[in-house]
Amino acid sequence: MKRKYLLIAIIIFVLLAGIVTTFFLLSKSDKPLNQADTHTTETVEEYNDIAWINESLAQVILNDKITKITQGGTYNIHGNGSSGIYIDTDDKIKLILNDANIINKNGSAIFIENADGVEIELADNSINHLENSPKREDDENGEGTLFSNASLSLSGNGYLSVKSNYSDAISTKKNLDILSGNYAIISENDGLKGKDS
Repeated sequence: MKRKYLLIAIIIFVLLAGIVTTFFLLSKSDKPLNQADTHTTETVEEYNDIAWINESLAQVILNDKITKITQGGTYNIHGNGSSGIYIDTDDKIKLILNDANIINKNGSAIFIENADGVEIELADNSINHLENSPKREDDENGEGTLFSNASLSLSGNGYLSVKSNYSDAISTKKNLDILSGNYAIISENDGLKGKDS
């Protein structure tokens, strides 16, 4: 009988030891995960959040961070931004300016590094403004307020004012098509400039 109780006591001890060891290991492994999460958050903080509603439509609320677009789709842009929009993708992009006010302190308001064509639509009755900085820290910040290396088209029933404090107002190295919309442009150099148009 004593041997039976001793055996039960040993089993209970082993089970408890296993539970304590497992808990200890899990608590130790949480620290690197938390550190990694913190590092990731710090890395992403310089960029504005893009909230995808579905696979092709995203909402962007402008702020003081760079809005970096690297995936094709349609982006509804609104709010006030001071760091501009940067586009670099192999896909087609559509920007819907919906009461968007972008005054970049260091570069272009919208800089399109690469895309398979960009369409900018002025949302109905929206009032939008784009403005670049008068001084550059380097030459990679764009050649105008709205600058594109890809074909660019503008349309819609809204309003867009563009002020260039450096170089051209709206400039592209490929086709530039103004299909519709209401525009007011003040430019240091050319108001509109398209290479292949």
